[in-house]
Amino acid sequence: MKRVILLLAVVSAVLSSCQKEGSPEISCSVIGKHIVPYTGGSIKVYVVSNTEWTTSCVETSVVIDPASGKGDTEVTISYPLNENLNTRGDKITFNAVYNNTHAYAYVTISQECRDFLLCSNPEITADAQGGDYYFRVNSNSPWSVKSAECNGDTWYDASITPSSNEVNAVDVKVTIPAKVSDETVTYTITLALDNGKEEVVLHLIQ
Repeated sequence: MKRVILLLAVVSAVLSSCQKEGSPEISCSVIGKHIVPYTGGSIKVYVVSNTEWTTSCVETSVVIDPASGKGDTEVTISYPLNENLNTRGDKITFNAVYNNTHAYAYVTISQECRDFLLCSNPEITADAQGGDYYFRVNSNSPWSVKSAECNGDTWYDASITPSSNEVNAVDVKVTIPAKVSDETVTYTITLALDNGKEEVVLHLIQ
């Protein structure tokens, strides 16, 4: 009788194991933050599965190590420098399969973009009569006027609007007076991010 009971227990365990393996399961969790700095870095993901699994990502610059495995595994997802001016987001797919049955888990990782301060028209030729001139400035971080010069000297009565701005694109108006001689007058305005990471120099040549 004991032998029969023992045999039934073994058969039940085997059937249970087969049923579990026949239904693939997978889950994953990010260890720490989901955000990578723009300079590059890595994210750790812990995978829990009862079978073999593979990974995939549309972005080819993302390195997944290991890219495939079996059972519970710690995976490292590495990012290079983000040279784009936009934050990127990538979905990593984990695919567990057994007997042509699939189970999926997903992790979305974001990578910051670098701080930027740009001007689409950094040099303007002005009329002798002077007037208002506009520079198109775009940034993803607050900025302000760092310096203003006229022919290399400090431009004390500079008229620059706005003299600071938050995160967006804006037209910076620079107002200059009429020329009093035939000599070329060069106005130089330097804008800088408040965090000191980027600068842009504007030239107004009259």
